[in-house]
Amino acid sequence: MIRVGAALALVACAALLTGCGPAPVGHAEFQLVGTWSGDGDPSGEGVLSMVVSSAALDGSDFDGDLTFARDGAASTEPIHAAMTPHGHLVGEIGEDASVEVHIVDPVTLDYCFVAYGTSPVHACGRLVREG
Repeated sequence: MIRVGAALALVACAALLTGCGPAPVGHAEFQLVGTWSGDGDPSGEGVLSMVVSSAALDGSDFDGDLTFARDGAASTEPIHAAMTPHGHLVGEIGEDASVEVHIVDPVTLDYCFVAYGTSPVHACGRLVREG
């Protein structure tokens, strides 16, 4: 009886294609689609909001819009990002900026935003799910 149970468990794991054991936070069980907002860093620079419009079924990548403050002005750019196996999102914003996001819990994301160029910006902060 134990062998039959073990065989069924192996078949179930293979069918899921995710391996046995819990998946890292940030994949299919995490609802990334929605609106996330924050305040930027103490100087007012950084990510002000992230609106995720679509995500892959397995949570491996997403598309949306990112509104960020840089040099005292707000700008919105499309973003496409991928998720690492351990729940970090990494995305490119336009031609000269990037963001890395870490999932803290189902309603909280921590990020670091980097803009390159003649006046680079490095800002880290927190985004919270709206609604």
